[in-house]
Amino acid sequence: MILEEYIFTSCFLNDIQGLIEQKKQSGYIYDSAKYILIQFDKFCVENHIDRAIITKELSDTWLSYHADEAKSRRASRMSVLRQLVQYMNSQGSECYIPSKFSAKSYRVPYVMNEREIREFFTVADDYIPKVNADRFSILAEEYKVLFRFIYCCGLRVSEARKLKLEDIDFERKTALILRSKGDKDRLIYIADDVCNMCLDMLDLLHDKYHFYSEYLFPSSDPNTPLQVASINKKFQEFCNNIVYICF
Repeated sequence: MILEEYIFTSCFLNDIQGLIEQKKQSGYIYDSAKYILIQFDKFCVENHIDRAIITKELSDTWLSYHADEAKSRRASRMSVLRQLVQYMNSQGSECYIPSKFSAKSYRVPYVMNEREIREFFTVADDYIPKVNADRFSILAEEYKVLFRFIYCCGLRVSEARKLKLEDIDFERKTALILRSKGDKDRLIYIADDVCNMCLDMLDLLHDKYHFYSEYLFPSSDPNTPLQVASINKKFQEFCNNIVYICF
């Protein structure tokens, strides 16, 4: 279909053309949206819609017009319809504004119970890398502490992985989280046992492996912190070894 050759014929033709012109004057190409508006125009003609008012019934019918389409496509159709409604209302009409339709599916988080949490840390403590090499042994030691640090201090993965030794006061048992959510800094307190685990881990990395880094939880490269993907992968691996846990 050549978009420029299509002639709108439904009762919404003036509103559709006005919306397209407004968008193009604002610098939008708007071809994808125009194609959807063409489909809406045809839909209205085929269903003998003769009143240029978008009602809830018309909106719902348009949403279910292609029942088997992908969610992303349906979301696009509803987005364009909302734009048309908003344009029409700005011109004095009183149309129903459809709710936003999200193509995303949201996963309900699973919350471990106390037994599962204990089992998780047991799995982490018992973890032995498949490859017998120092760099993997170092990571194994870090994971034991990292997940406890995240759990006990209430940190995001991205916050824990970026912690530098200069941001931690082991005497006062505090850590400064820089540029967190909302680009804000905050001070957190570290439990005594977690603080001791951090110090023991650092002593082990220094004395046994001669491994030094400015980060509390470095990757195998001491100049970079652990990657989020690596942490998430190891977390899932440990979870898979817990009995009766479901994701």
